[in-house]
Amino acid sequence: MFSKKAVQLSLCFAIVCTYMMGNAQQRFVSRSFENINIESNIVYAIEDSFDFMGFGIDDPEPLRMDVYYPLDDAMSKRPLVVCLFGGAFLAGSKERSDMKAWCDSLAHYGYVAVAINYRLGFNPLASAKGIGADESVIRALYRSTQDCRAAVRYMINQHERFHIDTTCIFLIGNSAGAITAINAAFMKDAERPAETLKTGYGANNCDLGCLDCTGSFKKNEFRVSGIVSLWGASIDLNIIDKEEEIPLLFIHGTADVIVPYNQDYALNFTMGKDLNVFLYGSKAMQTHCEKMGWNTVLIPYEGKPHCFYACGDINVLKLDYEIFPCEYWWPVFYSTIDFLRSINPHCIKTPPLDLNTAFDFVFNELGKKRCYVLVFSGNLLMNNELIIYNAIGDVIVKKKLTSLATEINLENKPAGMYFAEVKNHAHSVSQKILLK
Repeated sequence: MFSKKAVQLSLCFAIVCTYMMGNAQQRFVSRSFENINIESNIVYAIEDSFDFMGFGIDDPEPLRMDVYYPLDDAMSKRPLVVCLFGGAFLAGSKERSDMKAWCDSLAHYGYVAVAINYRLGFNPLASAKGIGADESVIRALYRSTQDCRAAVRYMINQHERFHIDTTCIFLIGNSAGAITAINAAFMKDAERPAETLKTGYGANNCDLGCLDCTGSFKKNEFRVSGIVSLWGASIDLNIIDKEEEIPLLFIHGTADVIVPYNQDYALNFTMGKDLNVFLYGSKAMQTHCEKMGWNTVLIPYEGKPHCFYACGDINVLKLDYEIFPCEYWWPVFYSTIDFLRSINPHCIKTPPLDLNTAFDFVFNELGKKRCYVLVFSGNLLMNNELIIYNAIGDVIVKKKLTSLATEINLENKPAGMYFAEVKNHAHSVSQKILLK
């Protein structure tokens, strides 16, 4: 016969082991680190910004990045994810809500995540060759491409400081950021658009230089291991060559009129289509890659508009929706995490994650009064949250479930009836707890 104390100790030991095993197995596919660090406004390059007035005045602009990474992490080489904001190359920054959400979440999942600023600006009404912004837009896209490559080279140079595996670098781009990511990964100097060469007189019409002519650390080879393109596109399918195969995830709303789902002009809600740039959207890029024998992933959202994980009215000055996130943030995030899981060599390979599975949980009493262990059965990836309410509906406990066993201490709570709820974006399960 075992004593009661021995049984309690054995149970506690089993819980700890389960927690540790769950954490070890769930890194990169669930929230595995409670605390992260953010190093803000690191200058990775200083480059001449766009001169809207065209006076030719030199205006050096420091380009900054924020680096997010997990604390108390023993992993010596971690995958890096570089996140690129959207905003039509006219607005936006690393401070946008979705960029912060991407980086914060990825760092809690065990990645090093970076949000970068890149140079913005073009004349939306005219370019050197006359009326129409197409040439000016392509030059803006090329500047952002140069800056993205400079940021990756900077992080490769800093790999020891941030414990980065330089063979495991991914890009996530939103809209203009996705177009930048595609260009950065596949364009070669020989494939530069003619618009990036000297197009006329003045600072805004000079030759923009080679792809790696901005920033420093030019000896560090730019390379990425995968791209997540959120409602993105390419300006030229021919830059995506067969020998350049890397894993690609395309997510796109089929009713997008800003960046076409298949192929069309950008901002396709005006009569002057020829004033904008012709783009090959997610469907066109996937078709092109499939013809070359690539195994890409396309997730279409039927009937959804541009940037559908945000909603509300558009702020014209910021070129951004007022509300983030909407209900589609978590499905987009989970699909991205599952894609990265499949190509991340540091991630323990598991079957594809089913994001719609139901779950359940039970409370088991520990030996200590009013101390419990919540035993969870289900998909830990799905941002499961525990909320405990008292009899009048006040929240007394609120925490993320990051392992299959979570200890809950209610010893300071008065006797009575309580209600425990575990929920995620798709499901909710509740049960009663009676404290005696």
